[in-house]
Amino acid sequence: MKRASIGLAICLAGLLGAGQSDGVSADSPFRSWMLKFNATYMIGMATYQAKFQANPSFDKGLIIVVPVKFDRMAAENVAIFRGGVLHGVGDNSPNAQMVVSNMPAEQFTAGESVVLAFKILGVHSEYGLPHGEFVAAHHCTRPDCLDFLG
Repeated sequence: MKRASIGLAICLAGLLGAGQSDGVSADSPFRSWMLKFNATYMIGMATYQAKFQANPSFDKGLIIVVPVKFDRMAAENVAIFRGGVLHGVGDNSPNAQMVVSNMPAEQFTAGESVVLAFKILGVHSEYGLPHGEFVAAHHCTRPDCLDFLG
C-alpha cells in the first residue's frame, strides 16, 4: 500500500508546504534535496521503527528520509544504521536499527550522522529489521544534522 497515513501526510505538508512556520524555508537546501530525490516525508528513527513494528508493510515502495548514524557495513553493499541523531520525541532511541541495501562502497564512517533517503522495502530476510534501498545521503557536519535540517 503506497498511501501515507494522515499523520505522515501532515508531516509532509509541514516539510514541503508553502508558507509554513516550521523554520524551513521554501528554498532551503534540505527541502530542495528532498524534492530532488522524490522523498515523500521525513521521520525520526524511533517513530519509523514503531510504525514498522506495528505494520511491516507500511508505506512500502515510498522514498522517505530519516536522520541516522552509520553503524557498520554488514555485508557487501549492505549497511546497518541507527537512530539517535535528533533529540526528543520521534528519534529518542539510539538502539533503533535498520538495514539499507545497494549502499555505495566506503562512503561512510562509523558513528557518522547522515540524512538518509531510502525506498522502503519491508523486512530484511536475514536481519529481521526494517529494510530500505539506498537512494541518497547527506553527510552532516553536526552530530544532530541541524546544519542541514535547520
